[in-house]
Amino acid sequence: MNFSYAIFDLDGTLLDSMTYWRNNIALFAVKEKGYSVSKQTEEKTYGMYADKAMALLRCELNITEDIPFSSNYREAVLRPTYENIIEPKPHAIEFLRLLKAKGIKMCLATATDRDLFMPAVKKHGMEEFFEFMITTSEVGKSKASSDIYDIALERLGGTKENTVVFEDAPYCINTASKAGYRIFAIDDDYSRYDRENTEKLCERYITDYGMFIKEILN
Repeated sequence: MNFSYAIFDLDGTLLDSMTYWRNNIALFAVKEKGYSVSKQTEEKTYGMYADKAMALLRCELNITEDIPFSSNYREAVLRPTYENIIEPKPHAIEFLRLLKAKGIKMCLATATDRDLFMPAVKKHGMEEFFEFMITTSEVGKSKASSDIYDIALERLGGTKENTVVFEDAPYCINTASKAGYRIFAIDDDYSRYDRENTEKLCERYITDYGMFIKEILN
C-alpha cells in the first residue's frame, strides 16, 4: 500500500444507500400525496437526483400541483432504513478489514447525521475499523468546504501525501481535489454520470472492492 491513512465517506462509498438520498425522496413525496407509481415508472427514476426524479414523475403522472419534499421523510424512511435495510457495498467490509490488517489508520467523514448512520455502522460491525467518526453537521460546514477533510487529517495524524480520501460524490471529489488530497473514487450509480471528470481528478477509480482487494493481495 502506498498510503498510511484513509478518510472514508460513508453513503455511496461504503454503504449502498444513495437511492434513499436521491430518487426515493421524490417517490416518497409523490406517494404521500396519494399518487400511485408503477414499478416501471419507479425504475425510470433510478440513478436520478431528487429534483430530476420529481420532474420525471410529474411528467409521467401528469401532476400539475406543486409537491414539496416531505418533512416526514427523515423519520419515516431514513431512520428505519439505516436501522434495518441498508447494506455495505459488495466487499466493502472485507476491504476495511484488509486495510486495518495492513496497519492503515482510518476514519469516517460523512455528511449524514450520526444519529441516522450509527445503527447501520453498528449492525455491520464497522466501528472497529475507524479511529473516529466525524460529520459535516459537527464541523459546521458541508463538503463543499474541505474543513471536514482537514480536521480528519489532523486528527489522524497524517499528511496529504500519505493519506487517501475515499469518496463517490463528484462535488466532494472536486472539493478534496482542489484542497490537494489524494482521491480514490468509488463507483456508484448516482455518481457515474460524472465519471470522465472524476477520473481526471482521482488517483484510482474503484469499480469493485473485490477486484481491488485481489489486486492488492497479488
